Amino acid sequence: MGHPSGSSVVQPLRNTPGLIIVPTGDVGRYTQFWGYLSQLQRPPGTGLAVVNGVNIAENFNNGLRELRQDWVQLWGDDHTFSPDLLLNLLGKLDEHPEADIIVPLCLKRHQPFYPPLGVRWWETDHGSMAELPLAMIPPPGELFEVRQAGLPGAVIRRRVIEAVGDPWFSWNTLYDTTRSPHVILRAGEDYEFCRRVCEKGFRIFVDTASVLGHIISPQIVPRWNGKRWVVDIVLDNKILSTMTQEIVK
Repeated sequence: MGHPSGSSVVQPLRNTPGLIIVPTGDVGRYTQFWGYLSQLQRPPGTGLAVVNGVNIAENFNNGLRELRQDWVQLWGDDHTFSPDLLLNLLGKLDEHPEADIIVPLCLKRHQPFYPPLGVRWWETDHGSMAELPLAMIPPPGELFEVRQAGLPGAVIRRRVIEAVGDPWFSWNTLYDTTRSPHVILRAGEDYEFCRRVCEKGFRIFVDTASVLGHIISPQIVPRWNGKRWVVDIVLDNKILSTMTQEIVK
C-alpha cells in the first residue's frame, strides 16, 4: 500500500526544524531527563512543546495540535540518551524514505525488561501484542520493521499525524468493539496509535544504533556486547550488573 499524500520535504529532515513534545511528570525523573534534553542536538529553529494533561495520551494530543513542522519527536519524562540521538534518527529517515516512523531501542521499566516492540498482533483477551525479547533484536546499525513500538524518542513524519487524525492517542480504553474479533484488549496508548498507523499503510522501523536508557534509579540500558544484546543495570554511570534474555519457545 502506498503512502498517503502529505507535505513534501524540500530539504533533508536533518536540516529541517521540527517539534519536540515533552510532557510534565514526576519531578525527580523530570529533572534528570531535562538535563539530557538540554544537550540534545537539533536542527536550528526546532520548537519545544512542554505539555500538561490528565495523562500521557492527552499530553501527546495537546502537543500534536501545535504541530506545523515536517516532523515531531515524542518524549516521556524518564529516559536517558546521547546528544546526537535526534540528528541520527532524522538522518535515518532521510536515508530511508520508506520509513514513516523511526524509534530508538529502549527497554520497559519492569522485568523481564523486554523492548516494547512487536512484529505481529495477538487478538486474545490476554493482550494485543507479541513483544520481542532482546535475543531477537538485530545488531546495532540495522533497521528492522515492527508493527508496534513504545514511542519515547520516536520521530514521526507529519504526513502520519495528518492521516491518523485528532485525537491521535487514547487512554484507558481496554476494549474495542468496532473490530473483528470484537473483543481486543488494548495494550497501551502508543501501541494503539501504532495499530492505526499501520492500518493507514505507514511503516514503523527501529534503529538499533540509537538506544535509550530508562530512569528507574538505577537506569535500565540495552547494550550490544559484540555478540548479543544484554541489559545493563546502571547507577551513577557505573554498571552494577548485566542480564541476558533468552528466547522462550
